[in-house]
Formats: sequence, structure tokens, C-alpha cells
Amino acid sequence: MIKTKNLLLCSNIKEVLGDKKNLSDSYLIGTDSRNFEKGSIFLAIKGERFDGFSFVDKVLDKTNLIICESTQDNKVKAQEIISNNPDKVIVLVENSISFTQELASHHVQDWLSKGKREIIAISGSNGKTTTKEMLWHVLSSINSKNVICTQKNNNNHLGVPFTLFQISDEIDYAIVEYGSNHPGEMKTICDCSHPTMGITTNIGDTHMEFFNDLEAVFKEESLIHKYIKNSKFGKKIFFKNNDDSCLSKILNADYVKSFGLKSQSDFNFKFLRADSSIRVNETLITNKNILGEHNFVNLACAFVISQTIYPDKTKEILNATSSFQPTKNRSQWLKWKNSRVFLDAYNANPSSMKLAAKEFYSDFLLRSQSDAKCLMVIGDMNELGDKAPKYHEELGDFFRNFKRADVVFMGRYLKYFQTGYKEDLLISSNDPTTLAQSMEQLQEYSDIFVKASRSLQLESVFAIKERST
Repeated sequence: MIKTKNLLLCSNIKEVLGDKKNLSDSYLIGTDSRNFEKGSIFLAIKGERFDGFSFVDKVLDKTNLIICESTQDNKVKAQEIISNNPDKVIVLVENSISFTQELASHHVQDWLSKGKREIIAISGSNGKTTTKEMLWHVLSSINSKNVICTQKNNNNHLGVPFTLFQISDEIDYAIVEYGSNHPGEMKTICDCSHPTMGITTNIGDTHMEFFNDLEAVFKEESLIHKYIKNSKFGKKIFFKNNDDSCLSKILNADYVKSFGLKSQSDFNFKFLRADSSIRVNETLITNKNILGEHNFVNLACAFVISQTIYPDKTKEILNATSSFQPTKNRSQWLKWKNSRVFLDAYNANPSSMKLAAKEFYSDFLLRSQSDAKCLMVIGDMNELGDKAPKYHEELGDFFRNFKRADVVFMGRYLKYFQTGYKEDLLISSNDPTTLAQSMEQLQEYSDIFVKASRSLQLESVFAIKERST
């Protein structure tokens, strides 16, 4: 470490901390100058597009400790700040992102060592955000003051540390979503978060521009089970999906608890579509706000994890699972004109698209008259790399199975979807405005399915504003 007039040049977290307490014990960590809280440490992260240290002037009156990356420009600016503000301390580190991850790791280990606490990791190709939201809904209904969870979609190598910085001594449970879009990212996330409990929801065709096959996805997404096995803290429980062909290969062990619909497990699930329910061993969970076997499995997983944490709170947990409602754009039942709209326009990949469409169609057939038709509005699935044309052609072929559905497609992969679908589409478009105008002229449908990758913002086509009752 080199120290010059309150300017510290450091290579890693140990040089910054020395024998002191964890920096994040006594201080909040702030990374955004727009909502920076007075008294916090300003952690200026250098990204691909901008350097947080460029905005340091906006927080100088709110902090005495600033951490930034040691670029030549930053050194000059830091020296100028120290000259004019001798009460400030600026730490320059070799890599601001690596430092952020190290600081998060140090903070979490210190927090875990102080009591019965859990980092609850949720990974997987599909359903991890929904499972996170369900688990958060349940645990916070029991005690809203001792649990935090990943906000929005902050589930990558930077988002996870930001979540971990929310942890204070009042917190006992941190529900952390783990997302990876390229090999190696999951290891980075696990290294800084130290999961003690967790679940990998399933393995599917996600981010295939970076993963060659399902085995590569499995290796990445399921890494949390190895970290949980080797954890020094917490309950050390990994919940294994026995119905998933990849995850079922994980060997049974003391730290592994299995669940599934189709195979004998520690937690046996049975989906009761007509009753909007799922049975977990002998316990029945009912929810009228969600649709589809996959979402009820997610809800059952939230129940199982919650009951593992609170074994004497079954009644409260059941009340919470029954009241859960999906968040914006994720598997929501909404109203458009006189139609019930199932909106799932947050994300899409081949496995999640097929699963959601199949569940919607099964629900429609259960409730509709024999001559009725539903409308299925779908769009591009992104982040599939060179395999995108193949996946969209396969998707078109898949939708041929829905004989009582009219199909609309929007996006740049239209020709590939049409090749697989082979039949005439009701509407096709590359423009949301044109599609919206065409939709206004359609006959009324009792049920409409809407799903595509987030970038298409298909919900805007309907200008949906009111929730279905």
C-alpha cells in the first residue's frame, strides 16, 4: 500500500482493511451518485461505458471515503480533490469491479459468522426470478425486517454484490438471484456471495450464444450446489429438481433435498390444475393468481424452502403462498377490452416459451367451449446466438400443435418461425405500432397469450392498464 496525503494506492481488499473492521460493518456502500445516502462510502465503479468517479463531485459533501479505479485520469483528479478537501480519503484500487466483489465477499463472511444466517441462492434457466419473488413474499410476510432479496434483475457479477451490500446485522436471510450469461460468471458470483442454502430451478436453452449445449448450461447453473456442500455456515441445504434430466444427476447426499412431480423425492409434488393447487407431500397449496404447472412448482419450492427455515410456521406460510401475485410483465393475468390476457413479456427462451404456451393452452381448453379459439401473440427470443434461426423454426413447428389457437408473430425471426409453422399466421409484423393497429381490428377472444423477450415490449401493443378481476 502506498499512502500520500490521504491518497491510498491499494491492490486488494486486505490492503484497504488491514486489521480494521469490515468497511461495510459501520458504513453503507453507495455506487450511484443520484441516490447516494449521506455518510456512506462512495464506491465508484468503472464500467465499459462510464466511470463512476466522473460523478464524484456530486457526493463530496456527503462522504469522507471514496474508492475508485486507479486510472491516470482518476489519480490526477483524486490528488486535486485531496488538495482541496484534506478531510477526505480516496482509495485507488487496481480493478474496481474485482474490489467490489472482494468487499462483498468479506462483508458476507463476516455477517455469516455472527449467527444463524442464510444466503439463499436461486439459479436456473427459467423461473428463478419468479421463485425469488415468491420466496420473498413468504419470508417477508413472516418477518419483513430480517430478510432482503435481489431487487429488479440485479443478478450478475455486479448486481449480486450490490444486493449483498444491503445486508445489515438486523438481517437473517438474504434471498439472492444468481444469473449467468457466459461460462465462469457463476463461479465469480458464488465466490463473492458464499451461498448456504439454494435451489437450481431447472436447466434449459438459455444464453446459447455462449453455451454450446445443455451440459454446459448445467455445469454453470448448478455450481451453487458445490458451494453449499462446502459451506462453513448456515443450514447447508441444496434443493434438487428430480424431474430435470440434468439436475437429477446430482448425487443424493445429506445436504441434498429432492423435489419433483414425476419421481419419488423428499418432497413429492402433485399438480391439481382444475383446483389451482399443488400438493406437497400431504400439504395442499392453493393460489388463484398464477397459471401453469411450472409456476405452481415454483410456488411449492418457495413453500418448501420457507418451511425448512420456519418449521413451526406452516399456517403463516400457507397463507402467504395463497396470496402471492405475479409481478409486472411476469405471468400476469390482465384485462384488455373483454379479454383475459396472460402477459409474460419479461423474458423468453425456447424452453420457457414452450412451457408457458403449453400451460396457457391447457388452461384454456379446460375452461372454454369446444368451438372457441384463443389468440397467441408471440415474438422473438433473443440471446440465442447462431442457433436463433433453428430455435425459431422449431418454435413454429411447436405452435402447430395448438389447433384452437390463432397465432400472431412479431420480430426479426418471422421467416424462420413461419418456416416451422407452415400455416398462415393471423398477423405478422416487425413494428409494434402496426401490430397494435391490426390487433384493434380483430374479433374478441376470451383468452390471449403474450410472450417474447423483453426488448420487444409486447405489452405496449395492448396498452394494458387494468388488472383482471
